[in-house]
Amino acid sequence: MLTIVLRYGILAVGLLFLWFASLSARFGEPPPLSLFSPRETLTVETSEVVTSPVGNGTTRTDPVLTVEWPRGSGDRVTVKGLLALTQRGDVDRAREMVAAYPPGSDIRLRIVGAQPMANRQDLFGTLHAVFMGLMGCLIAAGGVVLNRALK
Repeated sequence: MLTIVLRYGILAVGLLFLWFASLSARFGEPPPLSLFSPRETLTVETSEVVTSPVGNGTTRTDPVLTVEWPRGSGDRVTVKGLLALTQRGDVDRAREMVAAYPPGSDIRLRIVGAQPMANRQDLFGTLHAVFMGLMGCLIAAGGVVLNRALK
């Protein structure tokens, strides 16, 4: 039983780490994998601070920027991923963001999945995906070596 666990268990754990790394790289606003997405400069159509109820009588304040996307279509799309999760709801941060991008100004955005997203990087998410990928490779390689050694 121990031989089976050593032969295949460690390899399975390494592959599981690689799967978690691929999931970690694809989720978030913007996802870490979007680091390599194309960029485009678009014009801000509207820029406002929106207050929405969260529950239990509390509210959350977020900046909302809209741009015309695709270009020349006349459709307005809300830019996602402007603030990190830890910054959402901060009134001062939302006002700073809206003041930095008044209507008519240009903003550089990533095009992720045919939708514009903020051109910022979540360093924790990126490092998490890279760490999980490297650990998965090391564990899986150790599992392959151990599997061959126990034959």
